[in-house]
Amino acid sequence: TETIGIDEHSFIRNVKGAGREFVTVFIDYTNKRMKDVVMGKSLQALKSSSIADIKERENVKNVVLDLSPTFRSFAQEFFPNAKLIADKFHVVKLMHPLIHELRGEVVKDYLLNQKRTNPVIRLLLRYRKKLRYYQRSAIDKFLELNDELKEVYWYQQRLYSIYRIKGYNQAKRALMKLVDDMGRSQIKEVLSYRQTLRKWFYEILNYFSTRLNNGRTEGYNRKAKLIQRCAYGFRSFKNYKLKLLYSCR
Repeated sequence: TETIGIDEHSFIRNVKGAGREFVTVFIDYTNKRMKDVVMGKSLQALKSSSIADIKERENVKNVVLDLSPTFRSFAQEFFPNAKLIADKFHVVKLMHPLIHELRGEVVKDYLLNQKRTNPVIRLLLRYRKKLRYYQRSAIDKFLELNDELKEVYWYQQRLYSIYRIKGYNQAKRALMKLVDDMGRSQIKEVLSYRQTLRKWFYEILNYFSTRLNNGRTEGYNRKAKLIQRCAYGFRSFKNYKLKLLYSCR
């Protein structure tokens, strides 16, 4: 096994009063199968998985994960020679919650169309260079209504652009410039995003030398959710695990 993906998804027990719990999945990218499923996403739960018993763990070259400090700590301990890669999808959607919040304020303050069919909702989250001229013009007019939204939007667009750079060194320079510029912001959420980018700086950059992401893992997560829906929930995690491993073998 050269590459392993780690991610979690919700596991809802079919019992009255039971709260939502999570399971962690380990995906073997090399053999294209699910390696293991563990109840919970704590460090203790991860250490109890069969992944910890893999022979020659030092030969694993890449571990793809989301921005979870727990996953990173586990990977650093159990795969000491592996390159940790922050999943591209989780990085680019960092600023989405703030953009949604600011967009909602603009729509409410100026009595604009609040329906989900409003095209501004999806256009704000798309890569600008893929939009048509009239779509970019509409976005620019909307951004003039809120300076904070405008600032966050352009930081997001710069992050999108970084992921279209070819070459590790060039991407490193662009990411460093973005982090430095965000440090001059007066928006506390932007400063918080900046801290996240700094903490995961080299894991983010590792994407540019491997071009690996958690797409395969997310695909298995989607299959897991389909299995849950078809079964109308599971009472037993053991049965769920067996069903999942069998279906994703």
